[in-house]
Amino acid sequence: MRGEREGERRERERGRGKTRGEKESGEREGERRGRERKYEERREKKREREKRREGERRKRGREKEREKRVEERKEEKESEERGRERDGEEDEPGLGGFKPRSRPPVPPSSSSSSASSSGAPAARRQDRAAPPAGREGQDRGAPPAGREAPDRGAPPAGREGQERALEELEKERALLLAELDKEEKEKDWYYAQLQNLTKRIDSLP
Repeated sequence: MRGEREGERRERERGRGKTRGEKESGEREGERRGRERKYEERREKKREREKRREGERRKRGREKEREKRVEERKEEKESEERGRERDGEEDEPGLGGFKPRSRPPVPPSSSSSSASSSGAPAARRQDRAAPPAGREGQDRGAPPAGREAPDRGAPPAGREGQERALEELEKERALLLAELDKEEKEKDWYYAQLQNLTKRIDSLP
């Protein structure tokens, strides 16, 4: 009897050890599967992020390509408009008997030549108009060494020359203003003709 009880006890202990080992192995298997599942989830999230980034890159590329095409079309349109304007200025004799150069053109460099030609006389007149240092000293009562002071009753020297120089400068100024006004009117007239030609060209079928 004692031997049978001892055998049963040993069998029960072996059974407990077996169930404990199976339980531990099952737990380890569960942990392993959990780690694999988390790894797969991370890989899936990474693939999704890469897909989103790729989609954003493609979208930006399409937008840049679209902007580039728009800019190219805009440049082509501007170049065509400039070409039409040049053709209208150079080649078109006019529509309906209209000619853009019916009036004689302004002589080239008229204002510059007049300004340059009048600039030197004006400078010379200013030099003549400005009293010299010695004369100014005489007017102020401080004559240079070796000269006598003029009579106080005589009019100050150089006043008539200053008045004449002032009149001539005013005349030169009036002439320059007239030239500028003439050039502005010429520019306005040519610009109006250019605008009229452009409108006529655009209205053609």
